[in-house]
Amino acid sequence: MGVFTQALEKIVGGKERVEAHELLLLQAMSYRVTKEKFSALLKSHNLTLADWFLLGLLYNATEGSRSSYISEKLGVEPPFVTELIQKLLKAHLVSVGQDATDKRAKLIKLTPKGHRLIETLTRDCQPALAPILSRCSNADIQAYVRVMRSLCD
Repeated sequence: MGVFTQALEKIVGGKERVEAHELLLLQAMSYRVTKEKFSALLKSHNLTLADWFLLGLLYNATEGSRSSYISEKLGVEPPFVTELIQKLLKAHLVSVGQDATDKRAKLIKLTPKGHRLIETLTRDCQPALAPILSRCSNADIQAYVRVMRSLCD
């Protein structure tokens, strides 16, 4: 049995057969549904999903993050991260400071305004996502979050 098949059986508990193409299709469809709901909210704040991803990475990074780390986590080239940072700097959502351990490196941090925006967007997205998530049990949502975290690690 292949590693992918074993992972699929682990995800669904071996109770039902899930083919790889179905898993990938379901993932793409769930992304589309949530993206549609959330993109309009982001647009009302002049943000894109890429901006949100970067802000989200910084939200719990109290010491800040290097742009190389952000680039790696987002799966994009460093020049794109630089563009995102410049846009978010102009909006006063992030700041750039010196890394105490390496004076050549810069640390990107959320500003207080950036923190408030993340909290506002998190609160404001709940009504849009509620109809989708209400179809799932708490246990299913928790399992979905665990799977997503495992896939992203």
